[in-house]
Amino acid sequence: TTGEFKGNLGMEAYKSSFSHEGEIAKPGYHKVFLKDYGITAELTSSTRVGFHRYTFPEKRKKSIIFDTGAYLAHGPTVFSKVWKVSDTEIAGIQIISKTMRRPKDTPVYFVAKLNQPFSSFKGWINNKMVDSPLDTIQGVNAGAALFFDSEMGGEILMKVAISYVSTA
Repeated sequence: TTGEFKGNLGMEAYKSSFSHEGEIAKPGYHKVFLKDYGITAELTSSTRVGFHRYTFPEKRKKSIIFDTGAYLAHGPTVFSKVWKVSDTEIAGIQIISKTMRRPKDTPVYFVAKLNQPFSSFKGWINNKMVDSPLDTIQGVNAGAALFFDSEMGGEILMKVAISYVSTA
């Protein structure tokens, strides 16, 4: 996102409008312009790894949201935890609730590596930001965001791996 941070307020507050005109969506690649933020988002994927490229406008504050308390795979989140590994890497777990097709709560682990350092790692629980500094955030309705100092435009590249086993 860019501008005033609303990630802690939930998906309805931070979602962006977009248009299918100019969008590219094909197997393994998706490109879309997020109108509310002026960001071009490009995503590629394989079975367990995705590669993201976010092109940000100049003179806007930048953040990347990890809304680990949101619905995932047709069910609510039972618990999530996100932690800072370094200034260019975070990791986490989201435990999604059982469903008729999934008889037990299921953990989904992730690691995200970025091409440039973030200036701060912040989190929220139940829509309220948690006072910084922190390097871990956890809870039922929790999430984290990475903030970047530079108000210069440009690209942030991010590799995200997921696993049902661990972050290793």
